Amino acid sequence: MNEILDHLRVLVGYDTRNPPRAIGREGLFDYLRAQLHGFEFTQIDHGAGAICLLATRGKPRLIFNVHLDTVPDSPHWSANPFELRVQDDRAIGLGACDIKGAAAALLAVANASQADFALLFTTDEEANDARCVAGFLREHFRVQSPEPRVFNPSSSPNRRVAKPYWRIAASPRRACVSLVAPDTHPAAMRWTTTRCIKPYVGRPTQSNTSKRKPINVSAA
Repeated sequence: MNEILDHLRVLVGYDTRNPPRAIGREGLFDYLRAQLHGFEFTQIDHGAGAICLLATRGKPRLIFNVHLDTVPDSPHWSANPFELRVQDDRAIGLGACDIKGAAAALLAVANASQADFALLFTTDEEANDARCVAGFLREHFRVQSPEPRVFNPSSSPNRRVAKPYWRIAASPRRACVSLVAPDTHPAAMRWTTTRCIKPYVGRPTQSNTSKRKPINVSAA
């Protein structure tokens, strides 16, 4: 878990408030590339601070999407919002919960093995000018509207929906990833602080997940 906190401390240190979304192509993205060993990268600047970085290794079936922009800070912060503080079992910093904590966890998970993996980092979730995911889908999959195969860890699985969602939660004690699919109880994998992977799957009910086609990140 120290590795996750180390990543989170660096990510929180970057000012990615949105608005004003004054996010450049370097700095933050240089750090991400340096941490993801064995990955290939495609970076696209959609203008006005909307930047996405696709990192792929091997031939993954899924893409994990996390946004790195944050809401603006508040004058009521009791400490520097860009300096991570760890108190008991909480990590406190601007964007630590939404959603740089998940980004830090994914960096650690990606480096825990050499498995096929794909990450899409974006910077335009918080304001009303989203460009990255739609642009990414147009560039890589020739689709004109978002499809449910790009999984956003910040999407809420707490309501019954017709799309699958991935959700990542990170804390100093644990990071977990879970999948909610239509007509299926949650299937999840939990990473412990010792990086032991223990899969557990809920009882399926008329699952139709086998009908879904795998995603191909190299599609053109």
